[in-house]
Amino acid sequence: MVRSVDSVTRTSRVGYGRRLRSALGGVVFGGLLLLGGCGTLFWNEGRSVKRYRVLKEGAGTVTSIDAASFSRSADGRLVHVVGEARTSETLRDETFGVEVQALALLRDVQMYQWVERSRTEERKQLGGSVEKVTTYEYEQEWRGDAVRSSAFQQPAGHQNPEFPLAASSQRAAVVEIGAYRLGDALAQQIGRAMMVPMGAEEAERARAALERPVAVDGGDLYAGEDPQRPRVGDLRIGFRMVPPTEVSVIGRQVDRTIDRHGTDSGSIALVEYGSVPADQMFQAAQRRNRGLAWLLRLAGFAALFVAFSLILAPLAVAADVVPMVGRFVGAGVGFAAFALAAGLSLVVIAVGWFAYRPLLSGVLLSLALAAVVLVLRRSKKKQRLRASEPVELPPLPTP
Repeated sequence: MVRSVDSVTRTSRVGYGRRLRSALGGVVFGGLLLLGGCGTLFWNEGRSVKRYRVLKEGAGTVTSIDAASFSRSADGRLVHVVGEARTSETLRDETFGVEVQALALLRDVQMYQWVERSRTEERKQLGGSVEKVTTYEYEQEWRGDAVRSSAFQQPAGHQNPEFPLAASSQRAAVVEIGAYRLGDALAQQIGRAMMVPMGAEEAERARAALERPVAVDGGDLYAGEDPQRPRVGDLRIGFRMVPPTEVSVIGRQVDRTIDRHGTDSGSIALVEYGSVPADQMFQAAQRRNRGLAWLLRLAGFAALFVAFSLILAPLAVAADVVPMVGRFVGAGVGFAAFALAAGLSLVVIAVGWFAYRPLLSGVLLSLALAAVVLVLRRSKKKQRLRASEPVELPPLPTP
């Protein structure tokens, strides 16, 4: 398939005064981002510790029960059940008449649209101004959301029609596993879907509903003239369903319902596909908790790095009066922002863990101190180098 691509270039000039004002304004946003990053890091450490303890406590109290027969003795307790998640409900898409007996029915809709992408090249000028050359590229591709072409830099020739049909999802109101009913917190985690192939009957209904040619293409519905040569505005409509499937769940039994198990420190509602022992389910949940903790740590560090970069940006902009000096100062600002973000991240993480893991906190604080010392030593070294440079004195006046 040949992709349609074209581009347009715009050149603008940003003066030194405007750049400096913008950098000074970014300091305020950088300060707010600094607070947000520290708050995220601190909250994440408390969250991960609480989650670890909730899962550890649950692993020690969970009881495995037989899904086939109702057990009154486990009422109010954390239970582990293995069985087929099923429903007796029939889900129907009214627009296209698709009917399935499944846990969920999903309708995916994509439209062939113009998409704008841009890249900007900056050229620093003597005196501190910057020339920006921005190239806007326009491509046609399948997208599941509406792209607003009126906001394009060059809307002429790249107009997208309105998105005529929304995606949708339906879930069975009652999902059972053996003699029990699954609460929403558990049932909604079952999402392994498979395609529902379309046929001539569904294509005919789509033709009447959309009032345009519709064909079956690869099991999906294609609304347009030719699936091999898509045009802007053509649609691809596909259906997926979540069929009955064997799952292992852990939650609180309340009468004949198994749902989220809540405690003062958190909650437990675990689902795995297939027959999985309770201890393995808790181990998998602990791994996910550790993965989320590291992901949020990286996000917090990134926020602090951007914050310090914004706070220190006026120094680099001020030095851009001479582009070569500006590049040197900019590199120093980047290194300082990285070191400060790393050091502060470690400090906040250590403070967050201090009440729970004193030994780990000590190690993190030591690493943070090492990062600060590295920055200070590097700064002092630069000062000594500047002080040792020979100073040229002006010649004495001739008598």
